[in-house]
Amino acid sequence: MLRCTNGAALRTSVQHTVVLRGLPVSRFTQSSQSILYAPLASAAQRGRVVGQAAAWGSISGVKWYSTEASGFAAAEEQSAADSTTNFENDEPQQKPSWGKRKYYQDHVLLEIASAGTHPDGGPLADIVRKKVVKKELKWLQDPKALADRVAKILQADDFALAVAIVRGAQKENMECSVGWNHLLEYCMEKKQPKAAWKLYNEFSSCTVADRLSANSQMKKRGRKPTSWTYTIMLYGLATVPSSVHLGLNPVQTALSIYRSIYELNSAVKPSIIHSNAMLTVCVRHGHTDTLWEIASELPEDGPGSPDAVTYTLILRAIRDGVSTDVNKMSEIERILERKAQGLKEGKRIWSDVVYRWSRGQLDLDIQLVRTMARLLLEGGSERDCYDVFALLNQTTGLPILAKKPSPEGQRESERVRRQKNRSAENKETEDVPFVDEGNRPYKLAETEMEEPEEKAKQKEEEDEDEEFENLFDPVVSTDSASKMKKGTIGPSYVVPGDKELTILMEACFTMTQGLGAGKAYWKHLTLGDHEYTIRPDLPSLHAYLRLLRLYRASRATVEVVRDQVTEPVWKTFHIAMSCCLRDRRNINVLKNANELLGLMDKSMVLPHPRALEKYLNLVQVLQDNPQHLVSLNGLKTGRKPSDSLDIMGRRLQLSLQTVALENLRPHIDKLHEALKNGKTSFIARQERQRAGAGDTISGATARKVMDRTRGLIDEILKPENASLLSKSDRDQLEQESQKLSEYSDAEMVRKFEYARVHPTLEQVMAFQEKHDPKQKAEEAADEAD
Repeated sequence: MLRCTNGAALRTSVQHTVVLRGLPVSRFTQSSQSILYAPLASAAQRGRVVGQAAAWGSISGVKWYSTEASGFAAAEEQSAADSTTNFENDEPQQKPSWGKRKYYQDHVLLEIASAGTHPDGGPLADIVRKKVVKKELKWLQDPKALADRVAKILQADDFALAVAIVRGAQKENMECSVGWNHLLEYCMEKKQPKAAWKLYNEFSSCTVADRLSANSQMKKRGRKPTSWTYTIMLYGLATVPSSVHLGLNPVQTALSIYRSIYELNSAVKPSIIHSNAMLTVCVRHGHTDTLWEIASELPEDGPGSPDAVTYTLILRAIRDGVSTDVNKMSEIERILERKAQGLKEGKRIWSDVVYRWSRGQLDLDIQLVRTMARLLLEGGSERDCYDVFALLNQTTGLPILAKKPSPEGQRESERVRRQKNRSAENKETEDVPFVDEGNRPYKLAETEMEEPEEKAKQKEEEDEDEEFENLFDPVVSTDSASKMKKGTIGPSYVVPGDKELTILMEACFTMTQGLGAGKAYWKHLTLGDHEYTIRPDLPSLHAYLRLLRLYRASRATVEVVRDQVTEPVWKTFHIAMSCCLRDRRNINVLKNANELLGLMDKSMVLPHPRALEKYLNLVQVLQDNPQHLVSLNGLKTGRKPSDSLDIMGRRLQLSLQTVALENLRPHIDKLHEALKNGKTSFIARQERQRAGAGDTISGATARKVMDRTRGLIDEILKPENASLLSKSDRDQLEQESQKLSEYSDAEMVRKFEYARVHPTLEQVMAFQEKHDPKQKAEEAADEAD
């Protein structure tokens, strides 16, 4: 059993996804009161999917199945005749709604799966003729050929034929375990666990009378559930969405399947894979008692002992439980206590992990480390963030590049909080005093008063003893760390990746002063010369950019986007421009923002309107604080010594506006071309989030940017600036203002309010030619010549 089991350690379910092989969704057509089936070749030639349901009425009046093309043609003709007689009027039959179609498909799957319990095959016995099954089995004597044939038939959604072939093979004493597994997997993929449960019982269970001879009976009739059979059922019950009406109790059903593996007549040897699948069912459906019951039965070492997946499931459940409980709370003290409780439970589990890992009883994987780090981040304190660094140092060998917080301060704050809570509780009890029989205030005896105090003191001492001060100390020997590799005896490091880099950046973001540690970790992991150098992905890059934005590091932001982001997306520039907006007191902020605009012009087909909005906000903030313009770099002032303060201020503001407009022009031209000539569509929010970097932009935001840019031009064209502008500049500005004035019309507002704007074909082709590596190579060769 687990060295550390605690039923209170889980509060809610956990998402543990095991991807089964995807199969096509069945398609339906409406033709007659029958269900027709045809071989794959014939159906493909006719443009029809095998197993296609052709009726929405009763399934009793079905037509027979034929493996010959002539038979299928005859069946189609008969179906057409039946269809003609069924319709008295020439009005087209109304197509069923998706809900009815889905219900019909589910009903058919369950009916076919349940047909095995009928002695004569049930009402669906005439769907597939016995002669057809015999012809199929004649050429499927090899178990692999049989399994492959069943898989192909299921890919065509001909579930009835696949079931008939497997049942026929079972009656012929053929090995068909893999075929049964395909059927179970298909039902789970179609979100039909009840149908899978029917087939599973038909496959693996026996009656009470012959249970004593179950093994021989299963062997005789080809009933040999494999290890994968149980895995399919357990993970299928775990991964079916809760919104699906299961028609059975998933936990109790999974528990009965899991217990059957350990029966004396079971032909399968239990493994930790089955235990993890059962644990996944428990945490997915929130049955913590059953989970700890299963976990407590696991051996401490040897075959079947907990592995990295087992501990990962438990830690995920603890973390999700903390998040769920905290979201329901409003009091700060209760939230902190719940987080501290979750961290303590997680650290108990991690102590078991370290114990077994250090003795070579457990193979550590990066997913387990990642899950523990995420749990530590839930705490949110300085020490919790430092524990993330110590955890990664313990498991990956990364150096700790942050200062360790003072343990005295941490303990003192905890003690003050406990005393505060205890005094509040005592105050509540004093408000409503107890009285004795004489209506006199009842006072506790000294022994009775000392007992709670002693218990509280004892509990506090126990809490202090369980601080896990050395839990994240190094385990791998420094002498052998360079030689230690995966697969050798003893603990070895796991290799960090992008997700660990993201976790480090989030920990630095949570700390009070985490910029220095964040920059140090980023430089070490992305620019350092060592074996675990990481090429950052977009999530880790965005996490680092958020850290830089928090500390107003606009120059560092520009350098990261310019040097380390190969394919930036709209979110990249949105975060980066937000950093410049926060760093508005920096004398180089305008230069940094303009450089970001240049990078966005080169790397995206269409500019991101929200990033342009942030840029316009920055210009507005600088314009409203003219005292900052005197030292602002990047302006073309042309100041004269004889200028008064008023003229100098107007020159600075005009310079700011003209420089901003100059950098905005390429993006405004792109937006104008797309808004005028590009395709518009209406995409749901979920689809927008999955859209690519340059696919579409928000029409409403783009129109707003065009309107605000026109306002910027009108600011430049104010009468007080007439003496500071040349006639050619004024004419150009007036033309641009006139061109952008149409985006202020009410008709334009309605047109783009909910629209998504696509780039024009010319814009896409120009962008591709500009970024074609082959063309760049040819241009470089021409320059070299």
